[in-house]
Amino acid sequence: MKEFSKKKRVAGGAATGGGINFQAAVSAIACVYMVRGIKSSWLEKIADDIPVAVYAETGSAGDDIRLILKSGKIVEAQVKKGLRSGTRLWDSLISLAKAIKANAIAYGVFIVSPTSSKTITGQLAIDIIRLGDGRSDNISNIGKQLLEKLNENDLPIRDICKNIRIKTINAITGNQADIIAAKSELNFICSDQDQVIAAWNSIYNDSLYLIEHRGRRDVSSVLRALGSDGVKLVKKNSATPILLLKKLTNWTYFAHAYFSIFGINKKLRVDEASITLRAVLQDEVRIKYESIAEALKKYQTWDTLSVDSDALIVNPETLARCV
Repeated sequence: MKEFSKKKRVAGGAATGGGINFQAAVSAIACVYMVRGIKSSWLEKIADDIPVAVYAETGSAGDDIRLILKSGKIVEAQVKKGLRSGTRLWDSLISLAKAIKANAIAYGVFIVSPTSSKTITGQLAIDIIRLGDGRSDNISNIGKQLLEKLNENDLPIRDICKNIRIKTINAITGNQADIIAAKSELNFICSDQDQVIAAWNSIYNDSLYLIEHRGRRDVSSVLRALGSDGVKLVKKNSATPILLLKKLTNWTYFAHAYFSIFGINKKLRVDEASITLRAVLQDEVRIKYESIAEALKKYQTWDTLSVDSDALIVNPETLARCV
């Protein structure tokens, strides 16, 4: 897809004071569906929207949240609390529409709180679905405004509307229905009921951090966040991504926790008996004119070789993490 961005001031949602941070709650809900490996249902009937990565504050068309779907397609979302019809609505919608036309993203989602205008959460949301189906009859007044805006910007109405959705998320103080639904999904991955609230708080607080630092989360990073907050996951067999990853991580750790040396009966622990090594970046010019015999001799007498004072030394663990 083509790169699409616009110059704008990136404003993190973490500045919101008091109560529930709506953007953080929406991000946390997305992360819950990601670790469960199930659809977010933000793009109901138009895409298999199982997220595998969640971004915050991208500074692009969606800006607030970006999802990478299991298919590899990009979804960008604008998150608005208490939205009313006006410049804030149309600028955001047209920005998503232009990104879709430019093939910078596959889908756009306008996520709004239940305190937003009913003409947006009800009328406009339905009008977009109908316009995407090729129907322009019996469109509401706000739907007609959308048609005018799309025509003014030379944007193909049906192609845009079939890839955009308005989704109401109940994640505010006094209406937490979608947060409760997300917590119920955490029942499938937590070791017991007492861990569910701790797991939600961990993911929610991590989402605040995600927004502040304009970061990215995938299943492995959410697993680390839960682990660092002492959340225990269930051990039963499951196809849930986060549980499969935890099992793979544990198996890898224990399978490589020890090593053996010929002639020594006792197994040695990798973290205790390994010899600390360092990797030295070799001079390509010297290597070029080195014979096989010289290279072999260097290998056999590596412990006696000196290292130039200006040589670049790299931690081998860094190489292992990046290769």
